[in-house]
Amino acid sequence: GFSTEVDRMLMRAASIESCPTREKYVFLLLDEMHIKEDLIFDKHTGAMIGYTDLGDINMHLLRFEESMKTSVHLEPQLAKSMMVFMVRGLFTRLQFPYAQFPCANLSGE
Repeated sequence: GFSTEVDRMLMRAASIESCPTREKYVFLLLDEMHIKEDLIFDKHTGAMIGYTDLGDINMHLLRFEESMKTSVHLEPQLAKSMMVFMVRGLFTRLQFPYAQFPCANLSGE
């Protein structure tokens, strides 16, 4: 996802304080990358995690409790691709993976 810490990392990587105006021009590239099914990368911990639902832990616990009561086990949907937002420099070699989102499927519609 997006975070202010990643913004600071981007500013440091681009040397935004000291670079000439021409080198401040960038573009945002969106790309889908297929990944091995059931694996996603957690940029905060560096761990590979296998599910697309990274929501509130309380919701996970509530679902788990309900599934234990009803004997219905709900399997989380597995990630098959990542949507990556990449910042690239127009006149520099800057390449910065700004945000990544695990997806089960993507559609151009």
